Amino acid sequence: MKNNQKTVCVAGEGLAGISAALTLHSLGLNVVVLDIGEKHLPKPGDALSAQALPILSKLKLLIISALHTATRINQIKIKWDQKEILHPWEGLLLERNLFEQQLTEIAINRGIQWHSKTHLKKFQWNGNHWDLEIKKSDETLFLTVDRLIEATGRKSVIVRALGRRHEHLYPLAAAWGCFRSSDNSTGIEIIRNKLDWWYISNHYGLCSVMIFSRKPPHTKENWLNAAQQIGAIHYNSVLLTPISVYPAQSSLTENIAGDGWIAVGDAAATFDPISSYGMTFALGSGYYAACALWEEINGTPNAIRNYSMLIYQKAMQAQITAANRYDLTQL
Repeated sequence: MKNNQKTVCVAGEGLAGISAALTLHSLGLNVVVLDIGEKHLPKPGDALSAQALPILSKLKLLIISALHTATRINQIKIKWDQKEILHPWEGLLLERNLFEQQLTEIAINRGIQWHSKTHLKKFQWNGNHWDLEIKKSDETLFLTVDRLIEATGRKSVIVRALGRRHEHLYPLAAAWGCFRSSDNSTGIEIIRNKLDWWYISNHYGLCSVMIFSRKPPHTKENWLNAAQQIGAIHYNSVLLTPISVYPAQSSLTENIAGDGWIAVGDAAATFDPISSYGMTFALGSGYYAACALWEEINGTPNAIRNYSMLIYQKAMQAQITAANRYDLTQL
């Protein structure tokens, strides 16, 4: 079977899934994307490292307007123990929802088959292909594909169904909200208190505020109140989204690839917000996983294994860097 006759299904429509789909399409493979979530809901994470720009360039995505309206930053302000440090960090502060929306539009315009509002009900590996049962509104679809990319984020629908475990590097939980602020400055600020960390990004009045800790308040209500106070006290701001509480620890998935499948983005490894690496990792893992699949289809030995080793190295490197920079062990 020729390469351009192979079909890869990407389960998940986030940054990692879109990156994988665009890369596979550019390599001449047929691509089907299962959009399993709500479209472009506000979410934390708006810092894109300069390390991601070469990948965006290879995929001819630097024309996206969300990148041109983004703010270039070269440092992050860090405060703790009466000290203030300006830590060098090159990247962009952007509107993530707009960025993801524009990537999706480009993928569809380039001819990638896109199934919106779907649920992957069943999937079965049959030696050389996957049989998928997909629920779409009131319709049930049956697809046969050659490879499957797990891009369902922290939910890790496929990974969990296959019995793979997430190794949590340390416990961490977060409360997050998006605010409209009267402060029109831009930048990222990280503040350490005795019991928690605050991660605050401000992009011309659009503030993403996160409070997280290894030892959170005893009740969810106390934490929600604390997160609301951050926005109200520090930025005289108006809450745009409900305050949400969720796990935020860094983790690494046991065996991020197997027969006919490969994991990308948060389904492969997750990063706490202060690493400022989540978006970059999502784009990078999607790109390199797609390249690995293409090489594997073309008979390159160890392509998938090399990808797995790369992800492990990147995850550990980012975690060590963040732990040393912010002394996470003391939280």
